[in-house]
Amino acid sequence: MQLRLPFAESSADGVVVAEGVVAFDNHNDTLTVPVLKDDGSVQITTIIESSAALERFHYQVTAAEDSQLRLEEDGTVTVLTDKGEYAGTIAAAWAKDASGAEVATHYEITDTTLTQLR
Repeated sequence: MQLRLPFAESSADGVVVAEGVVAFDNHNDTLTVPVLKDDGSVQITTIIESSAALERFHYQVTAAEDSQLRLEEDGTVTVLTDKGEYAGTIAAAWAKDASGAEVATHYEITDTTLTQLR
């Protein structure tokens, strides 16, 4: 499964911020920070540096040529291959503000684009 990061075409080159952690400045008051976790999953964190920053973050997901995304009732997203076979799961959207309080967020799906809204 492949996942294209938001603003990939216009972000700065990645900067190592910790061992195994790279941050990409999106030049729009946001940073994208993908983190490979010990269980093999990837957590993609978007750091919003300003209340004026964008509110939609688009991720292009590809598992096969005609892969599909299915939003589940619990907020997770199932990724299916072009043959309808399971290819992976994307955890439910979550967000926190600078003080650590939860912020309402959710996903929307258009074809193979997963959009997280804040």
